[in-house]
Amino acid sequence: MRSLGSALVCLLGVAAGCAAPGTQSSPAPTDAPGTASPVDTTSTASPAGTATPSATVAGTPTATPTRTPTPVAATPVPLRAAGRPCDEDLWIDFWRPQNDTGGWTASNVRVSYTLPANTSIFLVAYVDGRVAGVSFDADYGSDHYHVDGFGFDLDRAFTGPHLVQVAVYTDSNGNGRFDRGVDSPCLVDGEVLQAGPAHLNYSRYGTGS
Repeated sequence: MRSLGSALVCLLGVAAGCAAPGTQSSPAPTDAPGTASPVDTTSTASPAGTATPSATVAGTPTATPTRTPTPVAATPVPLRAAGRPCDEDLWIDFWRPQNDTGGWTASNVRVSYTLPANTSIFLVAYVDGRVAGVSFDADYGSDHYHVDGFGFDLDRAFTGPHLVQVAVYTDSNGNGRFDRGVDSPCLVDGEVLQAGPAHLNYSRYGTGS
């Protein structure tokens, strides 16, 4: 009887030992060494440690390059050699050239001047060394008069910086018409009577009406 019981116990132990490997659970899978997890390509986030170039950031405005105005290369017109002495009460200057609401436009100049009695003059505007506009005025009265903000037209509209000068000329032959080479620039105290020369930026002025 004892030998039968021992044989039964042994048989059960062998059966249990044979079944054990089949009932063990497998370990959870792990990433293989050196293999990165796949990146979700639908995500807008950059992978850790990757810098996003600023040029590709959505919503970032593209910077517009600014352009520095080109310096004016022109030189003032040398008028002194052709000048002649004029009444010392003659006077001229630009009128509010830095004020963009002062009546300047892209196609005019504005000056203030004093005109003695019994005097006729031409106001000759040079832009970058070239005659760009002429205006005639005469005082036939017995006293001088003063004009503020007088404007006259140029031969075209300008933009950007330009070298501008408005010289006073005598009407040498009295015909009321500017004759270059005949009419002379005015000299007061040995200097050419003129507004400027000055670098004026015509882009700051309106187009006028």
